[in-house]
Amino acid sequence: NLGAAHGQLGDHQVAADCLRSSLEIQEKHLGVEHPSVATTLHNLGNSLAAAGNGQEATSCHLRALSILSHTVSPSHPDVASTLHSLGNVYRGLHLPAAAAKCFEGALRIREAVLGPTHPETARTRHCAALVGCSLGDAPAALKELQAVVSSLCPGLGESHPWSLQARADEESLRRAIG
Repeated sequence: NLGAAHGQLGDHQVAADCLRSSLEIQEKHLGVEHPSVATTLHNLGNSLAAAGNGQEATSCHLRALSILSHTVSPSHPDVASTLHSLGNVYRGLHLPAAAAKCFEGALRIREAVLGPTHPETARTRHCAALVGCSLGDAPAALKELQAVVSSLCPGLGESHPWSLQARADEESLRRAIG
């Protein structure tokens, strides 16, 4: 996927352009409600968010969720992934209440489908904790971050980027609380 390759290289606007072209072709040949269209919308939303276009990213993720709502189970991993991404977009737009709702939905699905200690579940819990902190619940956020570190480090290792970020956020919040 050319869009994904450009995204990996940090060329998020070029990635978005490639994904828009792919989306146009998919909609023409598969129909506007096909699950593959939802996947491309999800990826386009992520590229747009990385390029700093949160409003358009939000639209892409919401449309992807709409398609998924009647093409897959409500507990499908793609629903969780899109909710997680939408939560990150809302976080970037400084809409913590909306972000929290998305992360809660993603976390509910990931815990049920992947289990409470899966790295993707921990990643969503991490994001939910950061949003919880910005909503004023620092003690609960710290407790969640501690759970994230306990979950990520044994499975991924202490030096994995997700483990390092979780530990750094836990330490930072611990210092801030005092």
